[in-house]
Amino acid sequence: GIRGQRNEPARLPVICETIARLRGQDPQAIADATSRNARRLFNLPDAR
Repeated sequence: GIRGQRNEPARLPVICETIARLRGQDPQAIADATSRNARRLFNLPDAR
């Protein structure tokens, strides 16, 4: 596990995969949703 270790962006793929597994969803769907939420929250342009 990662418990007790420093939280950093390099761990995002593992976090995304864990969330996807727990929710029974595709990791790409989680990544898309979190990216979309961040763009809305911070008023960022669409990267596509």
